[in-house]
Amino acid sequence: FVVTAFVVTAFVVTAFVVTAFVVTAFVVTAFVVVAFVVTRHNHLAPRVTSSVTQHACRVPTGGGVSMSVAGPRSTLKVASETHGAAVVVRVEGDLEAGTVHLLHDELHRILASPATSVLVIDVAEVMFCDSRGLSELISAMQRGQARGVRLMLAGVQGVLRRVLTITGLRNVFEQHPTVAEALGHAVAGDR
Repeated sequence: FVVTAFVVTAFVVTAFVVTAFVVTAFVVTAFVVVAFVVTRHNHLAPRVTSSVTQHACRVPTGGGVSMSVAGPRSTLKVASETHGAAVVVRVEGDLEAGTVHLLHDELHRILASPATSVLVIDVAEVMFCDSRGLSELISAMQRGQARGVRLMLAGVQGVLRRVLTITGLRNVFEQHPTVAEALGHAVAGDR
């Protein structure tokens, strides 16, 4: 009996250590890959030197209220518009450490509204996404889940698709090819 208990204990401890090692290796690999992509991209992209934001409100032709947010020398533009209880946030440019605050502020404003039940983030025009941008998308998903807001990504492609695939997060986010399809699924209530 003592030998059996010892063997079982040794097996459990070994399984725990191996699991911890595999998880750590996965996380480290994901960050190394994202860092590699960031390093390669940073040689090509202009750097953001200002965090000042400008806001401009307009009424879109499709209905709802739209808010556009951009930094004066930013490589990221964020615009949002409402479609009933759904809000579409269009992101264009480089989603990186120097610009992610623009998206964060807009998503924080939207998720604070009790009228929002669906949030579609249109990333079709995102040219680059580093680990801070990815972290903001994950954070938005978690904040949305906590508030009962359904978050969908529309138009995932290019670098963002590769980053989501490499990090194992591609299946974590609900994704649709276009904003129209995402809104269609939201209205139908299916996933």
